[in-house]
Amino acid sequence: MIFLIFSTILFGVLVGVILHLRQAVNHVPRMIRDPPTNESASDKKKRLDDMLARWKSEGEEGRKKKEDRYMYLNSGVTLSKEEKEEQETMYAKELHHKESNAMNKGEISQYDVKAIYSPEVRRKEEEVREEMQRRMEEKLRKEMETCTEERRQEIQSLIGMKAPSCLGLHLHSKTPSYRRWNVEAECRASAHVGTVFHWLTSEVLHQPLQEVTYHLIRVNGEHRWIYLTVTREKTESLKTILADYLQTLDRELFHGAEPVCEIIEKPELAATWQTWNPATKSFTI
Repeated sequence: MIFLIFSTILFGVLVGVILHLRQAVNHVPRMIRDPPTNESASDKKKRLDDMLARWKSEGEEGRKKKEDRYMYLNSGVTLSKEEKEEQETMYAKELHHKESNAMNKGEISQYDVKAIYSPEVRRKEEEVREEMQRRMEEKLRKEMETCTEERRQEIQSLIGMKAPSCLGLHLHSKTPSYRRWNVEAECRASAHVGTVFHWLTSEVLHQPLQEVTYHLIRVNGEHRWIYLTVTREKTESLKTILADYLQTLDRELFHGAEPVCEIIEKPELAATWQTWNPATKSFTI
């Protein structure tokens, strides 16, 4: 009797498990189920060909609209204020693309990212180097007490040698590519000479009191921009550091004028969706 009761309970549990598993399978979201297999290879190829043709048509249509707009803005008709701003942006992006083409052809050098470090970051780094040098010299002098004469001469040449700098060796939480720099510069192509943009902030790994900010400075030189990073203590003034750096640059980069450090912060939306308007000093979609 006990065996019969136990068998009945076990059978009921197994039936419940099977029903639960079937229900779970039937409720698997459609997107993660196996794709339907009733589509033939020819139908699939036709669907992909139609998709590619539609994308190509949309791309050609977009280029045609852009060309028509370009011709209109250059037709000599009286333009509205908004159309003049659009024309200025169009010309600026043309110059941006010409610069990119010149770099690709090797006619001008590629961009280098200039890295500057705040006074406080340099001071702390110097303290670390001095401590490293002190410890090394202690170790070397202790070794001199028991080493050979030849080794003693080698050690003597090492004493007083400064430890290498660690600036720039710390990893960042974000490291943008040159393509990202180019995209950020293109959407700000119409900026006036002297404009300073802050477009990215990155943490310094293992240095919670520091951060790195990424900047674009519009100039009048071989290149249209200065690519710049600033590593500083979070308590230090970014504007003061940038203003001091601008004072070190050739005034010809700013048409001979005194540079004014007015930092334009990054927009809320992605830069690829917006364009800098120098007339309104704002980003527009």
